[in-house]
Amino acid sequence: VLFGVAAVCRLISAWAMSAQSETAPKKEDQKSVSIVELGSRLWNGGSERFLLYLVATQFAVYFSGPYFNPYMLRHMQLSYSTYVMLSGSCFVAKMLALPLWGIVAQRSGPQKLLWIGGIGIIPISGLWMVSNSLPFLFALQIAGGVAWAAYELAMLLLFFESLRRDERTALMTMYNAANALSMVLGSIAGGLIINFMEKSAESYLL
Repeated sequence: VLFGVAAVCRLISAWAMSAQSETAPKKEDQKSVSIVELGSRLWNGGSERFLLYLVATQFAVYFSGPYFNPYMLRHMQLSYSTYVMLSGSCFVAKMLALPLWGIVAQRSGPQKLLWIGGIGIIPISGLWMVSNSLPFLFALQIAGGVAWAAYELAMLLLFFESLRRDERTALMTMYNAANALSMVLGSIAGGLIINFMEKSAESYLL
């Protein structure tokens, strides 16, 4: 049933996207950017430096991210319905917060929005150590959704603002590869550490 609903939603999304109009692209060649050249720009403080920050953040997130679900289901022993509502509250908060963050981005720019989101997501996972109370965790998930909305919107806007149009394809290709690699390495690193500890609630919190 879940996969069926997801399939229907994908079809609706595809239909909605096909209904959008698009201006004819300008005839301009896309330039290739080598890894060496990108490394030089990052080292010298180029505008692409925020990509390095995004990749490092992704590594940190996936260091602990995959272990929230088993912690909730195995150690907190939440019912599946409570688990779904707790997980979904983050996404609902994110959707509701995006238009408001869009106003902030228009007034203050995506750089400031990235600061807000980047700082906002830092304490969210650590606050899980404070309490297992469901009202507290729901509030925490909502706060997390609001912070992640700011971070992800700023990230998207900076892709268009900071990357040159003729280099965007090359740079985004390298970023996506590095981003996927950071997800894998972060998960492996977190998995290796938890593998050497007793599978207790304290291990997950650590």
